[in-house]
Amino acid sequence: MLPAFTFAIAINRYDTPPALVLEEADATGTTYLRADILVEPLRSALIVLLRDYTQARIDFYEVGDDEGKLATVERRTNALQSRLWATTRTSPSR
Repeated sequence: MLPAFTFAIAINRYDTPPALVLEEADATGTTYLRADILVEPLRSALIVLLRDYTQARIDFYEVGDDEGKLATVERRTNALQSRLWATTRTSPSR
C-alpha cells in the first residue's frame, strides 16, 4: 500500500517509532478500503479527504526541522482529521 511504503521511507530520518508510523499508515489504508462500501457522495468525499490526509502526513515527514512548516502541517492535519470525523458521522440519504 502506498501510504505504508511512503511512511516507511520517512521513518529513518526521524525519532518516531517505526511501529507507530506503520500503524497509522495501516489504519489510513484500511479506512480507504472500507470507504469503498459507502454510498455516493459520501464515498467520494471520504476518499478525497483520505488522500489529502495522507499527503499531509507525508509532508510532516518531509518538512524537516522547520518549526514554522511543522506547525502549518500540523494545523492542516488537525483540520483534515476534524473533516474526516465529521464526514464519517454524516448519514447519507438513500
